[in-house]
Amino acid sequence: MRAPRIAVFLLAGYAAAQPVAWRSFDVASIKKNANAACRGGLPRPSPGRLDFVCTSVRELLVRSYGSLHGDPFHIGTIRVLGGPSWIDNERYDISAKAEGPVPLREMIGPMLIGLLEDRFHLKAHIEPRETPVFELRLMEGPSRLRPTEEGSCKPIDMENLPKSGDQTRYCGIGHSHEEGGTVIEELYGVTMAELASRVLPIYAGDYVVDHTGLNGRFDIHLEFRRSVPLRVNGVEVSSGESESGAPTIFTALHGFGLKLAPAKAPIDVVVVDQIQRPSEN
Repeated sequence: MRAPRIAVFLLAGYAAAQPVAWRSFDVASIKKNANAACRGGLPRPSPGRLDFVCTSVRELLVRSYGSLHGDPFHIGTIRVLGGPSWIDNERYDISAKAEGPVPLREMIGPMLIGLLEDRFHLKAHIEPRETPVFELRLMEGPSRLRPTEEGSCKPIDMENLPKSGDQTRYCGIGHSHEEGGTVIEELYGVTMAELASRVLPIYAGDYVVDHTGLNGRFDIHLEFRRSVPLRVNGVEVSSGESESGAPTIFTALHGFGLKLAPAKAPIDVVVVDQIQRPSEN
């Protein structure tokens, strides 16, 4: 088994750099996926093992640094800047195995970063940048949010993630789809911080910071048209305004007594200083 590695990261919410010790994967396979049209998704974890299929390197970076930032499964929490175009355009299949059981957060966070450093020769740093954001705020008057009924959703277990087809209502995770140009978001047991970081940046086009001051969990049903380009990690992945007659996301939030106010704030971003294509095995 390899010796633990030591690194220092500066992350949002930390007053100073924190030393982090981590283990390394014992065995790892990296192969380029020839299907340029495929799209990856959530990792496929099992005890001591982590698999990614058809995933871009930038998405790996977003998820790994997002784990250190506190949220590895949602893309609104941290942004990765820089790097050559191939880290977006090329897709890779990665299978990594640790020696013995390892917590998922450790595998998808520091251990995955260590793998990217070893095999992709990654060098990156985190720095705060003054960034346009939206502040999620309460409007005047009583809140129109519906608190989640106790027991109506199940807290998600990060070490035992839902399998495909699982119909359980998990707190903080919802379902989204589109009908006739209208985006429908059904959110169960979501906190305002989760709404701000996980859902709204995709449709508002910028970071969203929770300034509501509300605690607790809420059930929220949103219907709106996409009036800004759909973005992932700040990169436009689709464009064109929907033909739907539904309101914008900004107006839809007003129905719950919420509003998005433009502002600027120092946001931690990951900057890629160096990265190379890996040698496959």
